Amino acid sequence: MPVMDEPMLDERTLRYARAIDDAGSIRAAARALGIAPSAIQRSMAAAERRLGTALFERSAAGTRITATGEVVVRHARERADLDARMAAELHQATAGHEGTVTLALGLGFIAAAGDNVVAPLLQELPGIIQYVHIGGTDELTGALERDDADIAVVLHARPGASVTVHRTSPQPMGLAVRPGHPLTRHRAPLRSRDLDGVPATVLPVGFGLRTLHDEFERIHGISMPVRLESASRQVLISAIRATDLVALLPPAFTTDSEVELLDIDDEHLRGVQAAVLTRRGRELPPAAQHVLSACISWFDQSGVA
Repeated sequence: MPVMDEPMLDERTLRYARAIDDAGSIRAAARALGIAPSAIQRSMAAAERRLGTALFERSAAGTRITATGEVVVRHARERADLDARMAAELHQATAGHEGTVTLALGLGFIAAAGDNVVAPLLQELPGIIQYVHIGGTDELTGALERDDADIAVVLHARPGASVTVHRTSPQPMGLAVRPGHPLTRHRAPLRSRDLDGVPATVLPVGFGLRTLHDEFERIHGISMPVRLESASRQVLISAIRATDLVALLPPAFTTDSEVELLDIDDEHLRGVQAAVLTRRGRELPPAAQHVLSACISWFDQSGVA
């Protein structure tokens, strides 16, 4: 009787049995596998001794499979199918650990995104290659629409049908000034008329902050003359610290900047939101799904300041 407390047949024997059945003979199976016929013959002989019966009957006319051989070959095929299915499922499950993802960030979110998304994922999932694109709200939204970016974190996104908003975080706008600026002596909160004629520094057109600056002037019929325009956060903050220039900025933009953020009595500015966006209708690949989940967790757990 065959011993039953160990695997009946090893993987190599099952592979050889399948090859014989597919090719029709031991010699043809050996050619298909690129091995010597004697290797298959020895493996089949050992298997038949273990099972106590023949798997194939050999004759001058060729090789004919027996009833026992049919059981073995059927099991071998089912096992190969299971292995292939497992490999496919494992690939699908682990595909998110590899891939290329482009994350588009507004200027005010670079440091926080680096700490909460980019750096942790570099450690957790080293197979993901991340590209970080910096720009204004309009530029980054356009990158999403063209699929030049997978995910965007922006301020004051324009409403529209082209993007999906996954998370938002309050970013109430204030007036950034140097410590000791004359406006710090005004009654809080500041009113729009307090800012009429006050020289400002702004981001270029296309940034959400510039849109908010222009909307604020238009809504209240005031003018905050632009004395400096720059796409650099560092340049704007340096100008505010060194001069009497001011800027409408969110908390995320002024963290650790050594400037004061004065409250403004304006519901529109107080309702500004940061948002995590993707292109509407696009199914993100697994790697990008990991980055999106990290962005959502960042917003949920710590906000964006």
